[in-house]
Amino acid sequence: MTNLTVTARGPVTFKKALLWHLGIESGQQVDVFKSPDGRVTFQAAAPKGTIEDFIDCLADKTKKTATL
Repeated sequence: MTNLTVTARGPVTFKKALLWHLGIESGQQVDVFKSPDGRVTFQAAAPKGTIEDFIDCLADKTKKTATL
């Protein structure tokens, strides 16, 4: 278990090892989910982008052509 300290202004700083374990890098967004029982969970936010960004990441990966 990792103990974290809340600063006077409210922020909590997560240890590098914990962020590394979760795959969260500096500057990355984090999604936080509140549960009715008082618990919170968080995870690295899904990257934001457009469908064109997704399609471009697949370009030139194969010589095959996809058709409908």
